[in-house]
Amino acid sequence: MKVFIAVSPKVAATNAGGNPLLAFFEELGDFPVELASMDDTVPLSEQVSDAEVIIPAVSKIDAEVINAAPKLKLIIQAGVGLDGVDVEAATRRGVYVANVPYGSAASMGELTIALMILLSRRLNEAQENLRKGIFFLPLGAELDGKTLGLVGLGHSGKETARRARNFEMKILAVDKYHDHIHSPDVDFLAGIDQLDKILTESDFVSLHCPLNDETRSMIGYEQICKMKETAYFINIARAGLVERDGLLRALKERKIAGAGLDVFWEEPISLDDRFLKLDNVVLTPHVATSTFESRARNFAQVAKAIKRVARGDKPEFCVNF
Repeated sequence: MKVFIAVSPKVAATNAGGNPLLAFFEELGDFPVELASMDDTVPLSEQVSDAEVIIPAVSKIDAEVINAAPKLKLIIQAGVGLDGVDVEAATRRGVYVANVPYGSAASMGELTIALMILLSRRLNEAQENLRKGIFFLPLGAELDGKTLGLVGLGHSGKETARRARNFEMKILAVDKYHDHIHSPDVDFLAGIDQLDKILTESDFVSLHCPLNDETRSMIGYEQICKMKETAYFINIARAGLVERDGLLRALKERKIAGAGLDVFWEEPISLDDRFLKLDNVVLTPHVATSTFESRARNFAQVAKAIKRVARGDKPEFCVNF
């Protein structure tokens, strides 16, 4: 089976442990698996003619790409986000679309906590002080007793809440499907109509929801200005959830204390991007899911999905059939 991974050869050639990615597919059985990765200099639609499976990563898998792959049976994300996949076009072609909704949740939860600590303890500034010979400054703040507001309480939101509970934080959350969610770590859970409560009461607001027509640009300047001036904003989900210029303006005007961002509107970001010039942000290069353990879990599930499709079954976590 021909599996096309829509990332650069350098990324595709290694797995979580630095070994060939093919090792993740050993359990597929007695049929061969051939891996191919993306050539950045050639349109994606010209590279998938013999692909039976596409792993999108962050590439856009639109109708043109899907229709250029006559053998295509499955589009499977080695993670959660399917916002770059034209699911309707895949459905018209009879192509399964699936993801791995939980494999990266722990890693995402840990990075959220890490960003909270980096921001509240002002560790970027502390490192600069060290280089200048300044000790015992800056004065930071503890997570203990603070309020964390989660926008979205899926797998990564729950993992974040579980970890934040160990810091004795109060945890508020909103989610579209709140009636069907149970999390013993959350003190308040309601629908998205209670977003203002999250914004106004939280010391940290963290996004953990998918990007779709309902959530696109849900956070803008007006929403950021509802937060406390001492609060921090964190986004490890999708940049499109946030109105870029509104967040930039709010940070420049010090409407909030700062932000931690792991996702961006264009990736990689330009080296002269205005966010890089701000001193009240912590930026990481889309590494929320970049751990050995996360990659291993995700690709093991991808392998299982490919095996199911190869034997004529529907993959687990299929979103369109």
